[in-house]
Amino acid sequence: MEIIDGLKTDNSMIIKYLYRKFFPGIKSLVYSCHHLRLIPEDIFQEGMTRAILNIRNGSFEGKSSFYTYFSAICKNICLKEIRMMSHFNYNDDINPDIQDVEDESFEILPVMIEVKNRMDEYCRHIIDLRFNIDISGNELPQVKDRNRNIRFETIAEMLGIEPDNARQRYKRCLEKLRNMLLTDPRWNDYWKTV
Repeated sequence: MEIIDGLKTDNSMIIKYLYRKFFPGIKSLVYSCHHLRLIPEDIFQEGMTRAILNIRNGSFEGKSSFYTYFSAICKNICLKEIRMMSHFNYNDDINPDIQDVEDESFEILPVMIEVKNRMDEYCRHIIDLRFNIDISGNELPQVKDRNRNIRFETIAEMLGIEPDNARQRYKRCLEKLRNMLLTDPRWNDYWKTV
């Protein structure tokens, strides 16, 4: 009960305690999804955010231990990433360079670009930065290898924010892009025929 009360009140000592106690297990869970390059800290942070929101809105009934509940949330986040990556047919840690895209994916690429271009400027910018995309063909600042994603530390420096903030903003924007694609009829029609 002390953990639940501490999370309701944003007690930083409880959150630090949970990180020390639970992070190794979550890290193992994330690394078991070896075909995805998920970042354990991101999964932990997103899982903790969801758990806290669920506690505050009364969704967590306390029928299981907090660790069991929290682990299930993190596992669901990983499973969602696996489903999304299999649906997208690429790993978001791989630069979608034209030479690396399979021939059959060329048909859907214009839809992906069009949907991304309908996003707000901030989301377009952070996604382009992460994937090292510059439509003008110029090399982006501080990037030496065009086949690598830009590190969040570099993105953060370019945007004048903290690396964790850049990572979270990117994840929110990528999730927004995924949701927009999944509701686009052309996207769904394409995957029915593949």
